[in-house]
Amino acid sequence: MTDEPPSVAARTRRALHRAAVAVARRTAPPVPEPGPAPPRHVSVPLPAAEPPRVRADLDDGVVDLVVTIDADDLEQRPAVVEALAALAEAWGPRVAAVVYEAEEAVGRTHAPPRLPASLPLVEPEVARGWAAGLARTYPALTGARAVVVDSSVEIGLEALRALADHVRGDVVLAQAVVRRTNETIASAGAFFVPGGAAPGALLAGFPPEDLEAVGAVAVTAADSPVFAVRTRDLVPARATVDQPLAVTSLSLAASRSAEARTAGAGRVLSVPLGRVHRLREPERRSDPVALELVQSWDGMVDAAAAGLLGRLGLRLEGATVLPTGPVPARVARPVVGRLEPVRVHEAAPRLRWSLKTAAWAGARGDDWGDVFFAHDLAAALRGLGQVAVVDNRESTVRPESEHLDDVSLVLRGLDRVPLHPSAVTVLWVISHPDRVSDAELSGYDLRYAAGRAWAERTTARTGLPVGTLLQATAPERFHPGPVDPELASDVLFVGKTREVFRPVVRDAVEAGLDLSVWGEGWTGFIAPETVRGEFLANDRLPAAYRSARVVLNDHWADMAREGFISNRVFDAVASGALVVSDEVEGLVDVFGDGVRTYRTVDDLRRLGAESRADRAAEARRASAAVARDHSFAQRASRLLADVLTTARARSGR
Repeated sequence: MTDEPPSVAARTRRALHRAAVAVARRTAPPVPEPGPAPPRHVSVPLPAAEPPRVRADLDDGVVDLVVTIDADDLEQRPAVVEALAALAEAWGPRVAAVVYEAEEAVGRTHAPPRLPASLPLVEPEVARGWAAGLARTYPALTGARAVVVDSSVEIGLEALRALADHVRGDVVLAQAVVRRTNETIASAGAFFVPGGAAPGALLAGFPPEDLEAVGAVAVTAADSPVFAVRTRDLVPARATVDQPLAVTSLSLAASRSAEARTAGAGRVLSVPLGRVHRLREPERRSDPVALELVQSWDGMVDAAAAGLLGRLGLRLEGATVLPTGPVPARVARPVVGRLEPVRVHEAAPRLRWSLKTAAWAGARGDDWGDVFFAHDLAAALRGLGQVAVVDNRESTVRPESEHLDDVSLVLRGLDRVPLHPSAVTVLWVISHPDRVSDAELSGYDLRYAAGRAWAERTTARTGLPVGTLLQATAPERFHPGPVDPELASDVLFVGKTREVFRPVVRDAVEAGLDLSVWGEGWTGFIAPETVRGEFLANDRLPAAYRSARVVLNDHWADMAREGFISNRVFDAVASGALVVSDEVEGLVDVFGDGVRTYRTVDDLRRLGAESRADRAAEARRASAAVARDHSFAQRASRLLADVLTTARARSGR
């Protein structure tokens, strides 16, 4: 078969294409000749003969900020560098920055690093290792104190300033307590154990409340690159690629320098400062310097760590050694136990409670109602002499520390939580009862529900005892008081949209009420002038409730059906507000006339017009009744009594 000649249309398209190409070639700018490639270099070590040292004329009124940046962060994680640049700009003019290579990569070269103007480089090249990079900044320091922060750490400006304030008197260095992204402690300093292993991280895997309860504490040495230090006691750290060991070496050297200079103590502190996060795990490697350091520390008695554990009612029971890293380093993991066993037959034993929520870790979970609920309950348990910590969905399993928990209390919301292997397990269903299966219920020692109807029906259906434990309030915060003019409103609703036009808000708009709304997502549903803000801080809620004439409330459909009364009702009534809510089974039994319910828009219009003055005495009585009968202290007492009964029965078997 022979090819057919191209059609006229095809010949025309080809001709037009050739013409366009010819025009493009005539009009295109000339291609520039390739220039020389940007200069590159291998990472630069410290000079062996004369390493950098700090100057003698340091200013007591100045605090320098030193920013050390991993070359990989500079090249691959621009958001990290942008955050450090913003931090440095807020800090002020006394900033010194350096870029370093975290590990010695054979043959790797680097272009000259470029940083934002707020991060002035002390040298134009990449340093070999964190220790070498930090030492390069020494001649640039002018203040008597310096704060060091690495690109592997996320910290805020106020925390940095607070860290610097701790370096005074006989304190030579203060490290921030670093958290993992799941909010458990990553390290509170170095923890020395005998046996030839690298120091472990003090309190790694523990809830942050454990250390926050005691505040800043003395430790033997630091191990995380976020610390403040007395500048004159800085000496170059040993050049190991194992960064925690390099920080520990620097910390010990600074302590020795202070002791020699003043013939006194050079104390090292570990300081809890809230959310200071380790963005990634540090490289743990064995190199010749690391091996020498670990060998030189073998046999060191860590009295500071033992003292801290003792203050927490804990002791070191031993250590496991975990090989880690591409060139395995032996890193100790302390095994911690109690100083004394819990004796549940005592009149008032001190139990350790873990309150587990479904909230996300970090700022993402800050506005979850479950979080506020958990912290109020934890405070009430502490008021009864208990130890209480709060876990989020990412820290519900804590392999390093969960064996210390006596009670695992799950505040069941959106998600199911893994059962604790040894503690007394308690389930408190506070929302979304339709998500709770019979199989889940059967795994717990004690079961409660914040809905009486659901508790009774579930008990009858499954044969598993489910007690009624309604939600609660904290009357020490939610109570009647003066109106806050900034938060004053006529009809108030506080809550997110949940991506729907929530019925009580829709009905209030239709009823023509003078509405004020706080919460995310409302501008797509209601007039913008009705939205007061996307977030109202929990500590301002009491004033907002008592500064409104009427507070509106609604419930998820399954919660209303099963008698789960919203926590908002308890808080608002306790604050002295007039509350109007959708109907919930059992609501009138709990609050009587203290809460009005509506079915129709006309009902809501009528109730929304009620005079606060006419109901003032009624509101006061309802507030007092809620404070008396529905406080977190009341709930904590019930839980403690039931847990002790269960624990004593268990110990008697």
